[in-house]
Amino acid sequence: MKKIAGSNKKMLIFALFRINLNKMKAECYIIDKSEVFAEGLKIILKDHPSIKGVNIIVHPDESFMESLAASGQQALVFIDYSRLDKGLQWIKTLLENNSQIKVIAITEELPANILMNALNSGVDAHLLKCCSKEEIHESIDSVLDNKKFYCGNVIRLLDHFNKSDKLVDCEGIALSSREIEIIRLIAQGLTNKEIADNLCLSPHTVHTHRKNIMQKLGIKNTAGIVIYAVKENIINS
Repeated sequence: MKKIAGSNKKMLIFALFRINLNKMKAECYIIDKSEVFAEGLKIILKDHPSIKGVNIIVHPDESFMESLAASGQQALVFIDYSRLDKGLQWIKTLLENNSQIKVIAITEELPANILMNALNSGVDAHLLKCCSKEEIHESIDSVLDNKKFYCGNVIRLLDHFNKSDKLVDCEGIALSSREIEIIRLIAQGLTNKEIADNLCLSPHTVHTHRKNIMQKLGIKNTAGIVIYAVKENIINS
């Protein structure tokens, strides 16, 4: 076998490294009816090293969303679902049909029940349009690392909605290591079946754990679990 000279070997390694970096980059789509906002967000996104290109979609339609979902391409989708008639439905379509897509919702401040609907639709991150450039870049890093990300203001709104729940009290809560693991996976957006597969459990067992967790924490929905996970630094542990 022919040996590669030292300098050539370094160049080869560098070339392979460049190729791997390019593979890691994702195409980005901004779906927002405000072209002015979308153009501003595009400038922020182009600075991120993991973004390959930025496309603005001001007037999305059914055929475009279905085509993107069926493309199989790795992509980041920033979407203001609150201004689209089928916003949440389209998010579900994207996430259910393309595992390579990460959806980052970015909206104005909304009622907590609407934010919870977005969380339940499976969004990988939720930002508000008042977020800083640093926070937007942090959300990209998180979702590309298969982690959930919610800006502080979204957590504040959800926390206020759940203010009557036990999780805001000082009372101690005894959670098993298994329950903590399940909280983390729920907060990352996994379904009961996905959690069961991940932990080699039955879906029924996961459902029982979930029910016990909600009873212990005194909460009634997934948003409450997310808030608890963020407060206790469980979500990305």
